[in-house]
Amino acid sequence: MIKRVLLLSILFVLLSRANVFASQTNNNDTAEVVISQSWRSQEDTSGRLFFLFAEAEFPNIHLGRIIAFKSEIIIDSPVEGDLFAFFSQVKISENGKVSGNIYSISSLIEIEGEKDYSIVPLAFWEGRLFGEAVTEEGLVYDSRLPAFVFMLLFCVCRQLLCFVIYGAKPGFFNQGSMILEQDAQDIIQFGLTAYALVIAMAIVFLLSVVGVIITFIIIALAFVITMLGQVSLEISLGNMIVSNFNGRLNPYKSMLIGGIIFEATVFIPLIGFTANFLFLPILCMGIFSSNIVNGFYRKRYFETPFDKDEEVEEAGEANKNSEKIRNIIIGK
Repeated sequence: MIKRVLLLSILFVLLSRANVFASQTNNNDTAEVVISQSWRSQEDTSGRLFFLFAEAEFPNIHLGRIIAFKSEIIIDSPVEGDLFAFFSQVKISENGKVSGNIYSISSLIEIEGEKDYSIVPLAFWEGRLFGEAVTEEGLVYDSRLPAFVFMLLFCVCRQLLCFVIYGAKPGFFNQGSMILEQDAQDIIQFGLTAYALVIAMAIVFLLSVVGVIITFIIIALAFVITMLGQVSLEISLGNMIVSNFNGRLNPYKSMLIGGIIFEATVFIPLIGFTANFLFLPILCMGIFSSNIVNGFYRKRYFETPFDKDEEVEEAGEANKNSEKIRNIIIGK
């Protein structure tokens, strides 16, 4: 659960700093990904190194970037390149040296010996709430936030974004909520296909020579699609609950209720991780994809509770209502 939430949280920041990666892209560069392992260089190394939930030690020279996500890194030799630390702990000994910048998000960075380093916070709050301190052991930069606080901030920001997205095109997302009720089988099929393609493409480009930026773009697009499907999912959840209590349906009220349920799953141990990393992305991608296919290719539209005209009899005006819904979706 925590891993997925933290990963999604840094995607927007990484994209905003894409020029940092792009400026150093080298066609002769090689990439290695280390996941959940203990790694130690036995000789001089070069290229980009990615550490995901790993422990790494550099007793020998490294030429290239080091990117650490939720990892522990010990540098005991010169590193010719930049260091990116995301939710990680980094220790640079007296014999170690990072020639480039150190980019940080919610990380602990300890530097022994030389203090002349450029530590660049990638999150806006780090420069305001945290900073550098010189101790007897050396320079310490601590920008870590408690996981609960970080997740709560992320959930609130995600829901605010959902409201903004819905306001841009309400008819489209209302249709998505109805498709979830009318055609759940299609949604699962579309979702599984989209999810598998995203994972496969991300892995392929991540291990390629110059695929780092492309990988982040793929993941970011997948996140955006998931967000778009999430809006419809929250409306559908809220409608179901409000209807059970015989309340008056309102899309924003339904979205608020559904959003609370959606975000509550983030904080459920184990179940929350499985749901947010696997089930919900598949469902949300499926909702969005099925909405596109039904609305723009199959020309199938479902009347939603927010499209009914109480002054007109539904039976006699079914075709007009269907046309009105279609016009809402395609933007007429």
